[in-house]
Amino acid sequence: MKTDRMLLVFFVGLFLSNLVFASDDELSTHAPKREDAILHRKLAIPKPFLTTQNGHTFGGDIRIGDLNGDGRCDYLVYRCNQGAPKGAHQGGMKPCFLGAFDLDGQPLWQVGEGGNQPSRPMSVAVKDWTGDGADDVICFWHKPQSDLKTDWQSLADVVIQLRDGKTGQVLREAAPEAITKRRRKDPVGANWVHQRLLIANFRGTTEPRDIAIKLGDTYVALD
Repeated sequence: MKTDRMLLVFFVGLFLSNLVFASDDELSTHAPKREDAILHRKLAIPKPFLTTQNGHTFGGDIRIGDLNGDGRCDYLVYRCNQGAPKGAHQGGMKPCFLGAFDLDGQPLWQVGEGGNQPSRPMSVAVKDWTGDGADDVICFWHKPQSDLKTDWQSLADVVIQLRDGKTGQVLREAAPEAITKRRRKDPVGANWVHQRLLIANFRGTTEPRDIAIKLGDTYVALD
């Protein structure tokens, strides 16, 4: 009986090993050959959208979407103010410049000026909010106030805006205390700088019309 069990285990093991080897051979035979990405074209950021600091000329971070409603991809470059004074979180936290341009590199509109390379992707999103077939821009926006002293650890001088994707004009603006009263809590700042603005659907509407915002260790939901 013991011999029979040993033979059974042997044959089961041999059968399974053959299956594994057969699977590996099949994968290696039918696996597609690796191909490097093909560069389709290069598109320069329009010169009016660039800024120069410390001898370096740059545009900023990029979002993509159909901003003018022509069915083609457009681009949104943005920069931010107020990053950490030193260390890994230098750059900008609060959007202060937006520049939209089309697939041919032609400017569509621009607002704001200056700014640094964003510390992280930050709070800028693209989505058709008005239902006109063109994507709009939902973003934080830096609005400094002479009587208000702030830095990268505070959002007291930030508003959230909805801008028309075709023109850049402000359609809506709000400054909810759930955002403006937030300050950095983590001692290193690594969590605080990872701010995000995400399109969501909390109310079950036919199209997403809500916003989820990550502010350090806190999440804020807005309609």
